[in-house]
Amino acid sequence: MSPSGPVGHAQAPLRVLTLSTSDIAGGAEAMARNLHRAYLAAGVRAVMAVGKKHTNDPTVIDLAAREPFSAWRTACGALEGAAKPFAGTLPGAGALTRAARRWRHPERARDQQSGIESWDFPASRAILELAREPGTVVHAHNLHGDWFDLRLLAELRTIAPVFLTLHDAWLLAGHCAHSFDCTRWQSGCGQCPDLTIYPPIAADATAENWRRKRDILSASQLHVAAPAHWLMDKVDASILRPAMASAQVISNGVDLATYCPGDRGAARRALGLPAGAAVVLASAHMLRHNMWKDPALLRDVIARAGAALPRREIIFVALGESAPTESIGGVQFVAATYERDPARLAQWYRAADVFVHPSRMDTQPLVVLESLACGTPVIATDVGGIAETLGNAFTADTLAACLDGTEAQSGGVLVPAGDATTMARALITLLERPPLRAAMSRTAVSDARKRFDLTQSASAYLAWFAMHRHAATGAP
Repeated sequence: MSPSGPVGHAQAPLRVLTLSTSDIAGGAEAMARNLHRAYLAAGVRAVMAVGKKHTNDPTVIDLAAREPFSAWRTACGALEGAAKPFAGTLPGAGALTRAARRWRHPERARDQQSGIESWDFPASRAILELAREPGTVVHAHNLHGDWFDLRLLAELRTIAPVFLTLHDAWLLAGHCAHSFDCTRWQSGCGQCPDLTIYPPIAADATAENWRRKRDILSASQLHVAAPAHWLMDKVDASILRPAMASAQVISNGVDLATYCPGDRGAARRALGLPAGAAVVLASAHMLRHNMWKDPALLRDVIARAGAALPRREIIFVALGESAPTESIGGVQFVAATYERDPARLAQWYRAADVFVHPSRMDTQPLVVLESLACGTPVIATDVGGIAETLGNAFTADTLAACLDGTEAQSGGVLVPAGDATTMARALITLLERPPLRAAMSRTAVSDARKRFDLTQSASAYLAWFAMHRHAATGAP
């Protein structure tokens, strides 16, 4: 067996085994699922293995159902299941439920209590067998999220070539998915300034976590992709760099047949929105409690826009979770459950005049790509890879100086992180100038078609897979 896979892998028809936390969740999981479907649509053999399955898709494998049998874990699970219904009513039932959960996986519980990132997920060992089918390449996405044993990487890459798409920087650091201004991930972590950053840990074992990752990666050989040069630059300065067999920056993509311009009036009628109102949209999974987003900034911007345009009916829609409708500075603020149906989500983008993305950190958010593809101008904070995503973006000043009716240089506006004044100024400018919005809409659609086509993203991955599965085994 060669270091990159058994004899016969490269000669067999390509088969892509996608790995992801789940088949439905946030942007990273959505991108993994969309690429998996694009591989199938291209006629490629493809399966997807997830830590937690939420759909009935027959091409998606639920790893949780493949956890090796253990009489002890089965008994603890039964005890937890029996006690849980009484946790709120019977004294001691809640404590018994939590104890049974700890007893079921004692190594995991011990690690978590000490701040060690636990990789005690025996169900993920099923991936090794799934990867043995001839022709397989492994395309892994987020490896955090309590589902994957990172120690499997070295063994997995001896079975099939492993391609890893990073959506954040968790693999580079002692616990956090994004480090903000901290640079300790470059030198070994320890003395972590914020243990609450996702994924949070209970105690500062970041130096040990960093060392464990470094040792695992040093024994691995991975093909690494990122959707933004911003993230790949971090990889080049990290413990992952020596483990890279190849590297690619491949943009995320969206289904342009679904996310495309359409009739705004029809979209508003379908969603129950008034035809004459100014509609502003924001969207993120669990928006009000998502630590990567800035909901306080969003509310401040809403209030400022309402104060500046008191005679204008403004409806601000926040897709992410349900909450009662309220008034903020005269603006109707509607919080709606995150829309999982792509066709209906596209209607929300079409119905909006402007999309606002108040982020504290992001790599290449799909919601921004989706909005641009639907022709809705975007105002976003200048963090992470968003500047790359928007390209030649306006600032609030250059936006204000742009002549109405001219061809806009960009479909987006960048504002400094946390700057409600500047974001509100950009929003007010766009709401007051429909010809400018129309010009930005045309540019947004054109740019999305050139750079954010899911089919192009999938094709780039498939070409990369083919190149390295052949080179790894010496096949022609």
